[in-house]
Amino acid sequence: DFGPLGCVVDGLGSGATAESFTRAFSQFGDVIHARIGRDAGCGKKLGMVVYEDERSAREAIEKMNGKEIDGYRITVKESRYSQFRRRAVVE
Repeated sequence: DFGPLGCVVDGLGSGATAESFTRAFSQFGDVIHARIGRDAGCGKKLGMVVYEDERSAREAIEKMNGKEIDGYRITVKESRYSQFRRRAVVE
């Protein structure tokens, strides 16, 4: 483990909330930070979750990428928080 690591989640539905988002991703480990925003480029919702350890983030990427949440297929990738801030208008 190399400390905290984040995941960026694309494709969230308009009804996604910070609470439901955090709940869905906390099953993989201790979440330090979770946030939902709108993609500045297209207005769709996206999320960022930061785990306490790299192992949890990698497990979330492996198990959640391509899954459906609230009828929307999501994409989960490794990310640094600065990448999320450049793309999102945080709600």
